[in-house]
This record gives sequence, C-alpha cells and structure tokens, in this order.
Amino acid sequence: MVDLDSQQIVEKLSKDPMAEAIYLLPEQIIAGWEVALPDLSAVASPDNVVIVGMGGSAIGGDLVRVLGQAEVPVPVNVVRDYTLPAYVGPGSLVIASSYSGNTEETLSAFTQAKEVGAQLIAISSGGKLAELAGAWQIPYIKIPSGLQPRAALGYSMFPLLKIFSSLGLMKVSQADIEAVAKLLTELREEFKPEVPAGENGAKVVALALEGLIPLVYGSEPLLGPVAYRWKTQVNENAKSVIFNNTLPELDHNEINSWTAQPGLAKKIGVVILRDTGESPQMQKRINATRKLIEEDVGAIIEVHSRGTAPLERIFSLIYLGDYVSLYLAMLFEADPTPVEIIEKLKRELAK
Repeated sequence: MVDLDSQQIVEKLSKDPMAEAIYLLPEQIIAGWEVALPDLSAVASPDNVVIVGMGGSAIGGDLVRVLGQAEVPVPVNVVRDYTLPAYVGPGSLVIASSYSGNTEETLSAFTQAKEVGAQLIAISSGGKLAELAGAWQIPYIKIPSGLQPRAALGYSMFPLLKIFSSLGLMKVSQADIEAVAKLLTELREEFKPEVPAGENGAKVVALALEGLIPLVYGSEPLLGPVAYRWKTQVNENAKSVIFNNTLPELDHNEINSWTAQPGLAKKIGVVILRDTGESPQMQKRINATRKLIEEDVGAIIEVHSRGTAPLERIFSLIYLGDYVSLYLAMLFEADPTPVEIIEKLKRELAK
C-alpha cells in the first residue's frame, strides 16, 4: 500500500512536471489574464459565439459558457468536433482554442468557420492555427508553449474571459482574477504533498477512492464542467477509469441503476461536488439523492466549494480535483505526466 505521506512520495512529486504545473496554477491564471489581446475593434457584436477546441483546450470554453449563462446576451456553444452546427454563419463569432495549434478537429472546424463567413479569433502556442491566423489576417492570441494542454487551463480559459470582457459580453475585472489566484494560493498550502493526509483534503478524497471506481457528480448550472474536469484529470494523470454526471439530470435515469447490481455498486466511490451557491431546490435534491444511494455505493464523499464569487467557487473545486488526480496517480503507481496512449493514437491518425 502506498503511503502518500512518505518522504519517497513527497520527493517524487517535487520533481514531477505535472505536480509543478498544478502548484503553479495561481500564477498561470494571472499570466493568462495578462496575455496581450490583439485589436478586436473590428469584431462586431455577434449573434452567437462558438468556441472550438478539444481536450484540455476545450474545458476553458465550457467554464466560460457556464459562468456567462446569467450574463452573456447571446448563445455560447463549445464544439468538440470536425464540423460546425448549421447555424454558424456571418453573424457568428468562432474562437478556435488549440494549445499546440495542431489539433486536427479544431483546424477542420475553424476552416469551415472561415468558409461560412464567421468572425474568427484564434488562440494557440503556435502550430498550424497560428499559420492560418497569419494567412487569414485574423485576431490571434499567442500563449506560452511547453506545457501539457490539461496543465494550461490558465492559458486556455483566461484569455477567453478577457475576450468576452473586451467585447462587452461579460463583466470581468482584474480584481476578480486576483481573488481567484489568491484563493488557490491559499488552497495549495493545504493540498501540497508536504501536508499530511490528516490535514490534506485532497489526500483524504484520494484515499477514500482507493480501490474504487470514481464517479463525480456536479450540479447545474456551474459544476457540470467541473465534474468533467475531475474526470479528465484522473483519466490523464492517474491513468484510471472514472465517470461523471450532473444533477438534476442523473435523478431522471442513473439513480435507478444502483439497486439491481449491488456487487457492482459497492465498487464505486461517489464524489459529490457541492456549491455554496446552490439553490434551495438543488440542496434538497442533492441531499435526497445522497440519502437514497449512500447505502449502495462503496463510498460517498462530499466536497464543498470555497470562495465567494462563482469564478472562485468553480476554481476551488477544480484545484482540489487536480490534486486528487495527482494523489490517485501515486496510489495507482502511475506517472502523472505522460499520456502515451493519446500520443500513440495521434501517430496512428497521422499515417
């Protein structure tokens, strides 16, 4: 059994690139917000906004979408595909986000956006997307290279927020960004490897999930993408199977699946993400859902958001999930940084 508090684990994580990237997320958030924007004065007020991206580059779009639901006056959609919806046209703003700049699905959809006359903005660290932006003479935002896409959330999301703010679609201030970074700076002092399991909330969750298949529940409207971020971080960092779902939707289907196969249910560890901004109806629903399933599953853990504003609350749970994925990697004796199967698939597709 792996001891997360052992000096061996602490030293191993002190040298791990993914652990370092997670630790430095607060600084990356500030840097992502401060990335220089091109001149956007020619961008007309859009009828809709489509953010095109895959994997770690798309999650920033998901988060901006849910953060803006109560404020952005036009529909916002995130497309993870080679093709765009039929409604995309001259009245649309299409923003392509690809960390490498070479994501084939993103390049394909962005080329289609050009063909239908949409307004275009591109974000990448270089690659073919940068070349297209130069050739098409469209606004281009260059972000730093050298990271795994999933470890570049500050660069994939906060330039997007700045675009939305600059275009008058959302109100986001420097103070909002600094508040998020400050909160995460405090949280990393609780979650870092040197802090023992008895005082480390991320280690507590990872240990509760050891030997179980994780399942993460997040409530609408804010925490659906956060639950998905937990899933993908555990997939890539811990190399583990994990599932996610959202409330209230799961109460209309998945909740009915726990009793027929009790042996299977006992192999699942449920993490419920709780938001301090939950409506009374959602609080009642989550509490009732937990009561109905807690005897059937292998473990059930609730974790609560920290901070005041929605942006802070979302990132407090994202940051916890990032650290949980790191400690699950240690428990599963997996290297958090490489994603060999993904790279192998890319090589196969390139043939």
